[in-house]
Amino acid sequence: MDTNNEIPDSILKKAEKETQNLLPKKSKEVYSSEYEKFINWMTENCVEHISETVLLGYFSDLSENFSPSSLWSKYSMVKKTLMVNKNINIANYHKQGRCTVQPVGKNTFEKIPSIIAKYLGLSDPDKYTGHCMRRTSSTLLAEAGASMTTLKRHGGWKSTSVAEGYLEDSISSKNKLSRMLAVIFFNIVKYNIIQLFYLRFAKFGPQNVFLWNTQHYRWGKVRGGGKYDYHWISSKQGVAVRYVTQFFAYIS
Repeated sequence: MDTNNEIPDSILKKAEKETQNLLPKKSKEVYSSEYEKFINWMTENCVEHISETVLLGYFSDLSENFSPSSLWSKYSMVKKTLMVNKNINIANYHKQGRCTVQPVGKNTFEKIPSIIAKYLGLSDPDKYTGHCMRRTSSTLLAEAGASMTTLKRHGGWKSTSVAEGYLEDSISSKNKLSRMLAVIFFNIVKYNIIQLFYLRFAKFGPQNVFLWNTQHYRWGKVRGGGKYDYHWISSKQGVAVRYVTQFFAYIS
């Protein structure tokens, strides 16, 4: 392997120049600033060597004042500047005792709920499996107003019992049912009040000029006979019925 003593100075200078060009030109100062902050932190904490443990401690301190998105940005800049200035690639640090490529697949995703539970300090974090993702997504889908068929297709369930449970627990479904019941109750009350009013004041006879439609809650002037669901009432009583029906139309 070649050492710096065996490489001519001209080649070393060119290599160093190209290495510095690895940093983005527009944000080079920002990258350098983050690198200096990390070096100063090491000096303040009497740390001489860079390791995975040191980096974990550094970003643990930063997590108290910065959001995860900001931490990721700082991590990327420190990672790049360490490669340029120290020739240290922190992407090659060991993971679970091995230094290998770690593909993210089905099993890794299934462990994410458990990792989150450990981070939040929840009890029995190992019980949070990949099934949590399906339950959470199904709950959100039910809250969005999904149908039974959509829930079964999403969760891969052949039986409707599981999907029915999500719909029963859905707050949006309960609100929708409550609104339907409220409309039904309101119509029942409106119908009973109008019927009581009609039975109390209506007088049948062809001499009256107003009619009352008991099926559609309508009123109006006529010049002849009406259908089977129309009853005649007097002009004064017709005006009163009109105000009652307009009142219910206004509040509904």
